[in-house]
Amino acid sequence: MSGTARVTLRGRRILVTGGSKGIVLPRTERQIAEGGVPMRASAELAVLLLSDEARGVSGKLISAVSDDWRDAEFRARLVADPELATLRRIDDQRYRRVR
Repeated sequence: MSGTARVTLRGRRILVTGGSKGIVLPRTERQIAEGGVPMRASAELAVLLLSDEARGVSGKLISAVSDDWRDAEFRARLVADPELATLRRIDDQRYRRVR
């Protein structure tokens, strides 16, 4: 789970460096100026993920801020599509693609 956009050390670093591609900076500046994103969004997502409603959602990276996790259709896609919101490490040495 990700998405608590509070003023953090990482947030300050993004402000200084402009993020890896420079596209995060304006969004981060705006969020800091507006007081960040309330922790409530992350807490609500955590409650959802612990509920029966999230059964079948595993190994996903879901942003409390950017993803439409409140939408039932999006949640159904998370269960149905194994690629959606999934992070993997494939290096062909320790981790190989399973087909």
